[in-house]
Amino acid sequence: MPPPRSFGNNSLRLYGFLTAAVYLLTLLFYLKGPQVHSRTARELFAWFICLALLFLFWKGYQQIRRADKPADRTVVGFTVVFCLLAFLIFPFHATHVFGYINRGWQKFHY
Repeated sequence: MPPPRSFGNNSLRLYGFLTAAVYLLTLLFYLKGPQVHSRTARELFAWFICLALLFLFWKGYQQIRRADKPADRTVVGFTVVFCLLAFLIFPFHATHVFGYINRGWQKFHY
């Protein structure tokens, strides 16, 4: 009879899928850029996203610490998914980049 199976890796996968869902929700919210929503809506959504990601990171970290064997494949697989989704999200709190572009154009032009 095989030994009882640990549910730690399945829980880690659950938190990974939930984190990917939060990233996907962020991508959908900012699909056309943050200017399509009011400032209040953007700010509340950003707080929700940050708190949700912090909570999911904490729960996933707890699962990794409790695991009997390392879940390297699971962690690396979800890392690739998170990176791809994060790459597609509009930089909603990085407006200084556009200021640098504008100043560069002004210095070149004048």
